[in-house]
Amino acid sequence: MQKVLLVEDDIMLSDLYREMLLTHEYDVVQVQDGSSAIQAVKEIHPDLILSDVMMPHMDGLTLLRTLKADPSTADIPFILFTNLNEPHDREKALHEGAALYLFKSEYEPREIISLIAKVLEEKGGDKKPSKK
Repeated sequence: MQKVLLVEDDIMLSDLYREMLLTHEYDVVQVQDGSSAIQAVKEIHPDLILSDVMMPHMDGLTLLRTLKADPSTADIPFILFTNLNEPHDREKALHEGAALYLFKSEYEPREIISLIAKVLEEKGGDKKPSKK
């Protein structure tokens, strides 16, 4: 089972994505900020990170930079999803190694789950999990 680290400070949204990921047979660990995410990455070694951008303690872009700078975590696919619709933020994130930069308002949760599966397939992981 592939592990997804979900980094989101909005509890309701985090729980929604957690349930969708579990339904699609992913193992999910939830944290609420970038600082907690760094610790979780060391403990669980996720197959993919799905992170909000605007969070307390450490934002998603700083988290991305931190993990991509570390050779032991640089190859973990990283998807940022946000309400910030600023083209320069998207360009910056992609330049710094994000696999995708998604605007929450443009995607249904199930579409984001499909994009997660696609990114994991491109990484060479297991095929897309089947629905229960």
